[in-house]
Amino acid sequence: MDKTKIDSKSGEIILEKVKFGMQGVLIGEALRGLAIYQRDDFIADELVYALKGWMLGESVEKREMQVTFFNPATWWQMFKASYFPDFLVRKFPIREKVVEKKVHFEKWACYPKLPGVFKEGTRTIKFVDSLFVEEDL
Repeated sequence: MDKTKIDSKSGEIILEKVKFGMQGVLIGEALRGLAIYQRDDFIADELVYALKGWMLGESVEKREMQVTFFNPATWWQMFKASYFPDFLVRKFPIREKVVEKKVHFEKWACYPKLPGVFKEGTRTIKFVDSLFVEEDL
């Protein structure tokens, strides 16, 4: 590590450069249809990468739930919730608005190591238990 040279007599803290890196491993079948998107935002000083691909999977469970959200009614109520001390919140309670939404959940079983070969225009593969019919045996 390279040390940053700062005069230690002034009482300033000496910082060191710390090297870092990022690495990820994608197995062979996960690379199919892989698209890499990059977005540079120099104003926010950030670099964003998104990896998108596909793998074989099956829907295991679907369900819907009615979910209730409690949110502060206005920006002022949110300000009170964030910055007021407890005794002021007890004296001036926070008004909330109630929003109910229907949320859809779907659970998938994914098989990233299973090779998928599709004909042009198809999206599904059907697996059968046996290729023999009882009459043929």
